[in-house]
Amino acid sequence: MTTTPHPIDLHVGAQIKAARKLQGMSQTQLARECGVTFQQIQKYESGANRVSASRLHEIAAILEQRPGAFFPQDATPKRETTSERLAAALQEARA
Repeated sequence: MTTTPHPIDLHVGAQIKAARKLQGMSQTQLARECGVTFQQIQKYESGANRVSASRLHEIAAILEQRPGAFFPQDATPKRETTSERLAAALQEARA
């Protein structure tokens, strides 16, 4: 059974690749520093394998990035604040 990688996994992988290349580092070098195979780095970069939070933290440190820098800016869904919920409830009550 083949599954399509999630768009965020694809984005994170592409950002890892871009940051790695910016550092002038090969997949083999990054893999060695992470203690994984270069094939695993290839899978992370292609989105074929998801990167765990702990591994992403490690990769970010090696590549001198914040872990959040690997995510798209709009990846976090907007959460409605309490005041926004109260304002909406008041508006509904008035209607």
